[in-house]
Amino acid sequence: MKTRKFLVVDYEAGLETARRLQEDGNEVYYYSPWDKAYAEWWPYAKGDGFGVPKVKHWATVIDKVDYVVFPEGNGHMADWLREKGYRVFGPNTRGESLEQDRLHAKRVFKDLGVDFPRTYQATGVQEALDYLEGHKGGHFLKLNTFRGDLETVKVDSADEAEAFFCNLHTRLGPFSKSIPIIIEEEVEGCYIGVDSFFNGDDWYRPFLFGFEDFGADAIEKAAEHTPFDETFDRLRPFFQEIGYRGPFSLEGILTEDGRVFVIDPSSRFPFTLSMIYINHLKNFSDVIAGTADGEDVVPEYESKYAVNLNMTIEEKTGKPGWFVVDHPKDVKVRYINAAKMNGKVYVHTGDYKPSIVVTAMRPTIQEAFADAEVQMGKVKVIHGQYNDSAETTFLLEYIEPFNKMVGEAF
Repeated sequence: MKTRKFLVVDYEAGLETARRLQEDGNEVYYYSPWDKAYAEWWPYAKGDGFGVPKVKHWATVIDKVDYVVFPEGNGHMADWLREKGYRVFGPNTRGESLEQDRLHAKRVFKDLGVDFPRTYQATGVQEALDYLEGHKGGHFLKLNTFRGDLETVKVDSADEAEAFFCNLHTRLGPFSKSIPIIIEEEVEGCYIGVDSFFNGDDWYRPFLFGFEDFGADAIEKAAEHTPFDETFDRLRPFFQEIGYRGPFSLEGILTEDGRVFVIDPSSRFPFTLSMIYINHLKNFSDVIAGTADGEDVVPEYESKYAVNLNMTIEEKTGKPGWFVVDHPKDVKVRYINAAKMNGKVYVHTGDYKPSIVVTAMRPTIQEAFADAEVQMGKVKVIHGQYNDSAETTFLLEYIEPFNKMVGEAF
């Protein structure tokens, strides 16, 4: 495998991208943004001790590397670096806007003939509740831009929505009266997702396709064709026009008549689900570099199926803190918000909840799921309150309805 030099910029979940690139024999530098008026230690400490060289200021190594990698995106910086001649993996500004401006995405989708649910834009929480009071049935709620304040959530009534909006009131204060809220009418069908990479000209195949628990646990398989094929074909001209070079994924609803309604586009490695790429791709480094270079690369996967299980950690008092993670050496664990010292791994409950992820790759779904659960069962967090993946078997329940709908086995 060719040795390359990478700078990985980690906004939340980029540590394991850096570690995997180094595991492939590359020279890697790792930067986690920490600079603000009153800087704190923990944002800089992320990734310390794992053996990947940390840099305090990314600009000091920018001319030493072949590639700059933005696993979670930074479109305007990627655009600026590309204009300067640097090779960059990650979404550009126009591609990133499909996730960060959802109303804009719907306009783009409409022009391209991509289906999405019937949509209403409310101004503020009260107008959203009033709309739901007058429109019974299931709906998806989301903010137009700030996904971290309200992740896409399905509700069946205004009363159920109010529980989510209470938290939004706390986070946004007076802005909760004016912030744009998107309400989508529920579409009946199977909730599915697909991930790929775009190299400026076309999508990489095979795709990763499967089922997920809204960004946490997932069952995926490598597939040349998925129900999203027509959707990706319709998106291709737009991505060619904007010169997109990075990861891209879609979540949507597959209906009984074969239509796919897009619920959420993601112009980045999806948080814990990105560990599937990191563990499952044999030629991970080639895919990252090839995407940035605009080359044709065929992703090679370890096996047909992969199961991703995730454990999130919370401090019981709600205050940030460090917690020790313990597991046998034979369990391959990936992390978000972690550091290592004296042989021990510590996770930090900072701005984003830390996650511990295991991925199992096997020829069958059942084998992969069983292996992942065994691995996760060996992971312990000392003094932390955590939510493990013991109750994730419901993901398997997604498969039978899908098989009946498409007439073939997932």
